[in-house]
Amino acid sequence: MSDQSTVVDAPAPTADTPTLEATLKQKRLALSLISGCHVLNHLQYSITSVIFPVMMKELGFGLLQLGALSAISNFVGQGLQVVYGLFTGMFKRTAMLGTGNVIVGVAVAGICAVLVRGLISKQHASELVTLSLMGFLLLPSYAFAHGHPFRMRYMVALVVTVAAFVGIAVGLLKGRVRTAAAVAVAAWLAFTVNPLDPKAPMVQEAQWDRPFSAGRREVTNCLMREYHHEPILASMGSLAHYMQELSHEGLGIHDFIHEGNLPYWQEDIEAPKGRVKWILIEEQAEGGDVLAQRARASSEFLSGFTRVCSGGGVALYKASK
Repeated sequence: MSDQSTVVDAPAPTADTPTLEATLKQKRLALSLISGCHVLNHLQYSITSVIFPVMMKELGFGLLQLGALSAISNFVGQGLQVVYGLFTGMFKRTAMLGTGNVIVGVAVAGICAVLVRGLISKQHASELVTLSLMGFLLLPSYAFAHGHPFRMRYMVALVVTVAAFVGIAVGLLKGRVRTAAAVAVAAWLAFTVNPLDPKAPMVQEAQWDRPFSAGRREVTNCLMREYHHEPILASMGSLAHYMQELSHEGLGIHDFIHEGNLPYWQEDIEAPKGRVKWILIEEQAEGGDVLAQRARASSEFLSGFTRVCSGGGVALYKASK
């Protein structure tokens, strides 16, 4: 889905702006600490592989279970790096590290507990189905790794996954320890999370398109004056939200040729002339969609079409008579 964004230039530093320069001793100390932590991190992984045989014998699981543990651990670690990259531009680094370590630590404890109990005990094998919630991490990780812009809305399902495993981790505790842990988690959430915050990143992201939606009304009016359910070429990857808006005018998904209509989409974006009567192009968001890129790359792409109107970053083209 397309989003509009603006770039705000940062103020240039002035002569009065103080600059902080670390001394050579401080730089060496920082480099030593970073190097030491890096060594310990690799040492942890190296030692873990050595004690695997002892763990397998003690806990009673085999090579298959060991492979599953290792795969899930690596998958979660890589996926959480994507999530961290998303939030670094929105919150302070110190708050991110502290909050993230608390949440992830409890959630990972829940994941490991479910995995171990399910693998070593037939009585608890049915609990493994809860690990399917980790599938919510797959789609956003795949999208971000292939160049999709970071979006808060893709993290909502992952938040549900983390919440579920935090609950599982607390629930697996016993007696007063479980009560104390539940109270601690509830108190921590009450003081750190505001579900009705109007400035929350998700809420702000949901309002990015409001001014552009008003601008697209002119395009809608222009289209509906002459539209008689002829096929419209448009990218769902960039204009799915506008397709939803046009449903209020009686248009259905079958009125559009989009990425889901194979092989028609591939044929039409190669040579739309004679195949469709209308083309909708997102020209601004993320530098323009795939149709805008084709139009810029070759003047032949829009040959036989006339630009009728535009608004809200979207341009409407009509096949010439």
